[in-house]
Amino acid sequence: DKEVIVVVPARDVLLISAQLPKMNRSRLLQALPFALEEQLIDDVEDLHFAAGVEQANGELSVAIVAKAKMQEWLTWLQQYHIRPSSMISAVFAIPIEPGAWSIALLSDGAIVRENATRGYGCDADNLASLLTASLETTTIKPEYINLNNYTLDAMRFPLPLSVHEVFAKDECSFLEFIANNDQPDTINLLQGAY
Repeated sequence: DKEVIVVVPARDVLLISAQLPKMNRSRLLQALPFALEEQLIDDVEDLHFAAGVEQANGELSVAIVAKAKMQEWLTWLQQYHIRPSSMISAVFAIPIEPGAWSIALLSDGAIVRENATRGYGCDADNLASLLTASLETTTIKPEYINLNNYTLDAMRFPLPLSVHEVFAKDECSFLEFIANNDQPDTINLLQGAY
């Protein structure tokens, strides 16, 4: 009888925004694949689309994940008799602050959260390139970056803004943070067919 929130790898979930006319939730979920089709490499038939809440500017936040990946996660959970209440991208487990971007640097990669609804995961080798590209293309630049470092190595590349780096004791503390903090503004992947 407990709520079970499953946090899935950020690298497997694309978070984007869409502008769609007002419609009911079921029609919205049907329209999303076709509204976003031109922005995606994969065939929309192979992807699962989950809608977030509409933002003040009229944009709708959307999470996209491969249907095969969703099925893989759900099958694995079922083997352990776990029935998730919700599934969210690890991006939503990263704290946010007004005016700042947040990064969790982990042993197997990084998670970047740009704002309440946008972010991504990547391997550590590509973090500098992706972060630089994100900073160049974003319309709202952060004032600084909060870096929660769960590794023993300091971030080794320069950025054109201030980085507040905090070394955490270990990756277990990252999981503890997720478990002990309510994460508003998430997009539950368990929508539509799931």
